[in-house]
Amino acid sequence: MAGRPRESEESPDSLQQWRRVTPAWGNPRESATENKLLLVRSGFALLQTVYMWGTMKKLLWPANSGPQKTAEIGDLPSLRCLDSVGPTPKIQNVRAEDYSTPEKYLQGAAVPTYYQFQSNMVAEEDYKPGMLRMLEVDKRLTVPTRTHIRFLVTGQDVIHSWAVPSLGIKADGTPGRITRINAFIQREGVFYGQCSELCGALHGFMPIVVEAVSPETYAAHARKWYKE
Repeated sequence: MAGRPRESEESPDSLQQWRRVTPAWGNPRESATENKLLLVRSGFALLQTVYMWGTMKKLLWPANSGPQKTAEIGDLPSLRCLDSVGPTPKIQNVRAEDYSTPEKYLQGAAVPTYYQFQSNMVAEEDYKPGMLRMLEVDKRLTVPTRTHIRFLVTGQDVIHSWAVPSLGIKADGTPGRITRINAFIQREGVFYGQCSELCGALHGFMPIVVEAVSPETYAAHARKWYKE
């Protein structure tokens, strides 16, 4: 039978282990102490429950709302605090075409032009040996190594996310905003990424490929494409 070991088999370690598993009701004094601790813990739990319920009631049912009145947005205490800080924010649907053009360009100033291109995912029928499925593009973004690079990320239609995990880059492309990222690539290579923001039906088909080359190779590459 399982129980307390016999006197001949007792050792200091086994005796302490047996005492740890002995229930508290075996000793009336220990039983009373355990009951007091249980009552104190139960009382604290009850106080916490009442306090949390009172806080939630004040938040959801303000004091000035009667049983026949439906609480409105402005009746919530948290939003009343926001009103006291400043003016109430206004929400308006804005398109990319709604952003105003700087006045100097409207007066005839030359609009700066940059080399631009569109990068699309390579279709399955155009795959070549060594290409990664759904990650390869027809035109890669070529950047130099050992050079401080500044990326400016924005969006034209919806919110995108320009993410290249191997470079430690992830920035949202938001219409009307420009996000700046600084990078310094130390070695040559090809770095893959994808759009990391749910942007539409073709969200899963927007790969990003950054190819880092030596500064000399990049200079020759830039002269060729800028010339054309």
